Order: sequence, then C-alpha cells, then structure tokens
Amino acid sequence: MSVLKGIDLQTVLQKRAETEKKLNELRETLLKTKDIPLNERPTHPFTIHIEYLKTYPGLERQHSKGYLESLKKSIKESGLISKPLCTMDFDNPIIIGLGVCGIARIKAMKELGYSTIEVMMQYLTLDEAFQKSITENEEREELNPMDRADQFSNWIKASKIHLTQKAIADRFGKSETWVYWTLKLLKLPEKVQQMIREQKITFLEAQKILRLEDPKDQITLAELCAEGLSDKALEKWIEDKRRSKIDKNNLKPPEITPPSPPEPPPNSGDHKPPKTVIISKDPADKIVDYIKKTLDEVNKTIENSRPDELEPYFKKVPTEMQIFLEKCPRKCSTCKVWLCAPLLKTLKIVTDKELLGVDYQAIDSICRSKYGWA
Repeated sequence: MSVLKGIDLQTVLQKRAETEKKLNELRETLLKTKDIPLNERPTHPFTIHIEYLKTYPGLERQHSKGYLESLKKSIKESGLISKPLCTMDFDNPIIIGLGVCGIARIKAMKELGYSTIEVMMQYLTLDEAFQKSITENEEREELNPMDRADQFSNWIKASKIHLTQKAIADRFGKSETWVYWTLKLLKLPEKVQQMIREQKITFLEAQKILRLEDPKDQITLAELCAEGLSDKALEKWIEDKRRSKIDKNNLKPPEITPPSPPEPPPNSGDHKPPKTVIISKDPADKIVDYIKKTLDEVNKTIENSRPDELEPYFKKVPTEMQIFLEKCPRKCSTCKVWLCAPLLKTLKIVTDKELLGVDYQAIDSICRSKYGWA
C-alpha cells in the first residue's frame, strides 16, 4: 500500500473526504443565514487547518515585529483567548477560509507552528467583511490611520455598490471630511506614511503636512514633527513655506473688471443685456454655491449607481471640488491661489454651462498663466 509522509493513502483520502463534507455542510449552513441582519447573524465555531486560511483581499495589514512577538508570547502563555472571525468565498469553493478579524492572531499562530486553529465562521458579503474588520480593529484601537486609509481605499475599489465617502462616514458615525482626510494620507510620500504607521506623527499633524504640495517639504516637516515640533511652530513653518513659494512664483491673477457694454445698433432701441453678468470684486459666494450644487449632483449620481454619467466630469474633478470647498478663502479680490479657475473652466467645457457673475475670459487667463492650461 502507498505511503505518504508516514500515513497510508487510504487514510489521507478518507480524511480529505471528511473535511470536504464538513466544509460543504458549513457552507450550506452559512448560506441559510445570509438574509438575517448582520448584528443578529450567528457565528459557527469551526476547526480548520491553518494553511487553508487566507486573508480577505484588501484587509491585509502591516504588523510590526514587536506587536507579533508580543502576541505570540500571549498565545504561548494563555492560548488563543479570542477566536478569529472568518468567512468563505461563496463564489469560489477552492478558497476555504478568509480571515476577516484577528488576522494578526492567525499570522502569530502560523509562526508558532500550529497546524490547526479554531475560528468563528459567519456569512459575510464583501461590504460586511470590510465593515466588520474596521469596526473591530477600531474598538481594539489596533488600527492606525494608514491602515484605515488602506482599507477605506480597498473597500471603495472592491465594492460592488459604488461605495461613497459619505456612505463610509455614515456607517462609522463620522464626518465625510474625516473620511476624505483619511484617504488623502495615501497621497503622502511612502516615508511619511511609514512614520504614521510607527506613530511618530499623528493624524492631525499629517493633515497639516498635506497642506504642502512638495513631497520634499512634506518629508522635512514630518521629520520635524517626529522630533517634537510644537503646533505653533508647525503652523508657522507651513505658512512661511507657502508664502515663500507664492513670492517665488510671483503669480497674480489678472484683474477681473467689467468690460465696456457693447454699443447698441443705430435705431435699435434698448439692447439686450450681455449673457454673462460681471461682478467686479467678489463672486466667491456664487462660485462656492455653484461648486457645492455640482458636487451634490455628482454624489447623487454615484449613489444612484450611474457611474457612466460621471465620465464627463473626469475622475479627479469631484476630489478637486472637495479640496476647493475646504480651502477657498471666500475673498476673490485678495485670492492668490485661484483653485476655482480650473474647476470652472472644466465644468464649462463638459457641461456647457457658464456661471453668471464670473468673467470666463479672466478664468482662461488665470488657467494659462498659473496652471499652464492652453
């Protein structure tokens, strides 16, 4: 009789058949619970070969060596106190177990050489898996801002329901702004992201670092924060850096002045007013309201699952609109940034709409001189 690693082939095949039968029974049991509300849905204890367990795609995290060593020590001394939560890939029976919560515990037990592990199995959709994982790690205070940003981003990319930042905020009782700034962390240089993971700089400090555009400046400021730079000194450093760049570029927007009204034709009576009414000083309120309304339309389009209708706005425009609403000083006559100029030009091109009260010739001039647009 054939022998495989000291066990006869018949025994191996019998054990494999028994395992497959148990897994099929578990799959059927879990599928029966899918219509139960998530907070009432039961879990089922199950002992599984640890090598069969994979991490749910998008929930992978970077655990420090110190954290894993501490976890392994705890497991050696007290055993596995809290069982990991897992689900199954219900579209792919080859993938047996997907770790959702307790991924670090699974990794620690693998490193300790355990061959099997007892887990709690539950029916979870993709969106429920992300929500469960993030919620549990938030409760355990094991999720640093970069982990959270990675998982939010992966969740949005993987979601089949066109998940919005507002929907994520609502699920966790947070503001949409908090979700927005969390996702913005992913735009920081890798070195700064690593400092956030290592808790050398805080989420609030990272938000302030994002006010700078140059990656070199961002890294320098992050290093200063890690060395203990005070909040007051941090604000001054940012302001000085931004002021020096403005002075260096010496970019001033052209004056927005009302053009002379066209002369009426002879004997024509009263002429019709021009299409665009010009406000010479501060059309800021009109611009802000227009951008807000347009962004609301975009968000509604996303929520109503019509992503094809967003194509005219390009992928970056909704994000740029949010940035504008955060940073607009609401004072056109003294503005040196003109974040609204490329937005207004883009929206005019793709929607064929002009905002009354804005001189689009001046907007074109700003886009050419400041942003290099043709």
